[in-house]
Amino acid sequence: MALPEHPLTHWPANHRGAALIALSVVTVVPLILNAALKPLGSEDIVAFELAGSVARTEEILAAWRAEDVIGVAKGIQLADIVYPFVYALAIAGGCVGAAAAWARAGNARMANIANVLAWVATSAIVFDYVENLGLAVSLWGTPATPWPQLALVAALLKFAAILAGLVGVFSWPIAARTPPA
Repeated sequence: MALPEHPLTHWPANHRGAALIALSVVTVVPLILNAALKPLGSEDIVAFELAGSVARTEEILAAWRAEDVIGVAKGIQLADIVYPFVYALAIAGGCVGAAAAWARAGNARMANIANVLAWVATSAIVFDYVENLGLAVSLWGTPATPWPQLALVAALLKFAAILAGLVGVFSWPIAARTPPA
């Protein structure tokens, strides 16, 4: 049984490319800035997401307090209210584009797989919000079990959903070069 078409398939065709480019730029720019500027000093937000224990979470928070970047970490977490929609829609949009390219190439199976990967990429939003809940408890409160563990599991599922979606996105150029069957 195939999943229903992803809702992004219904974007107006004359705006899909521009929307996908805009979402992709808004997705990538913060990643580049974070890598270049290292706003959190010695411990980045991914380390916090993957801490997995109260002790490791406390170490990261202590480093952020010592480097006086706890406010920056809170700002990043607040920005993460919107960011999951941006990156997930960018990736899902790429998968939808790949699905259309596979369909044009006459490969219904690959088109279906790309559609499934669009849904998987979209699921990253849910995992990101569950992760954010676990991180918020530690960042604005006191780290306690099960929050760092919950954040870790949700982060791993989020990263898996993102990577799966990227497989769909990166199949697009292959599909575009595949002659129709």
